[in-house]
Amino acid sequence: MSDTGTRDYSISLIRLIATIFIVACHFMQYFNSPLTWWFNVGVQMFLFMSGFLYGKKKSIEDDFLFVRRQFRKILVDYYLVIIPVIIALFLFSRENISYTKAFEALLTYGTISGGKHLWYIPYCLLTYLFTPFLIRFFDRIGDKNIVLKTIVLLIVTQLLTETFLNYFNSSLVVCYVIGFFFGRISEDENRKTTYQVASIFFIFVAVIFNSILILQDNVFKIGLPGFFGFLYTRFRDYAHVTLGIALFLIFKAVFNRIFRSGYPRAVQTISNTSDKLSYDVYLVHQIIILGPFSLMALTQSATINVLIILAIIVVSAVLVHWISSKIQSKLERI
Repeated sequence: MSDTGTRDYSISLIRLIATIFIVACHFMQYFNSPLTWWFNVGVQMFLFMSGFLYGKKKSIEDDFLFVRRQFRKILVDYYLVIIPVIIALFLFSRENISYTKAFEALLTYGTISGGKHLWYIPYCLLTYLFTPFLIRFFDRIGDKNIVLKTIVLLIVTQLLTETFLNYFNSSLVVCYVIGFFFGRISEDENRKTTYQVASIFFIFVAVIFNSILILQDNVFKIGLPGFFGFLYTRFRDYAHVTLGIALFLIFKAVFNRIFRSGYPRAVQTISNTSDKLSYDVYLVHQIIILGPFSLMALTQSATINVLIILAIIVVSAVLVHWISSKIQSKLERI
């Protein structure tokens, strides 16, 4: 066993699992599998994980510099993918693109055919925008009534998002804030019990909420018109959020237990590689699974098609990451 430094490889392994979930869910979507809508919980896992990691950050010296760097980290890779795809659509699949759609995609306001998964990008940008506020908020309240004040913050976040930012699904923004709360208390010995109780609470709620979801959608199928239908839609959103949170917390506890003596070199290598490529894998994968450029019908064997697509996804992600690193390096010097 070898585990150098203080890096938390349990987070890296969860990131890898969430990435696999997302890629798998779009393969499942191609085959119209109902499991699609369970495996896409990888998105909630990503958002919670992002909040968790930034929740551990104690301070930001320059808010503008922080936001600029995070936006650059997200947008350089995004444009390296989206611009060639837009050009390809105009050249080879004109019926699936318009100038309005292309413009909206460039602004991250909309998505294009084969790139519907890129709706997630604005959420990354939004959460980075208010991360400096969250850091200052939790710094200011310290340990005093942190749970109660976090609950108030979650309610305010829900109301503000619903009122002023209705482009966004408020449950996903709330998911990030909950992750931030967990990150903030995760390494505080005085908050160890709070972390454990909160973890048990969310796992319990996830089981209850998703059990109700399964029973309603697959057994009872009760018609819920009007306002009740609206409430059930919100309930579904938060059931998925609790599932993503529960999976993160369970995986983290399991990995910490299994690798309590240290992470093997092989695990470290896999984790380091997946950390570098997971975002770019996310960006490129759906384009060749669904939509006008899908390769799922490339041969008569679905297995061969999946293997070919996986190889192309990895190669494309490596290429995007390599080009992005060159651009990022130049921009950093500027």
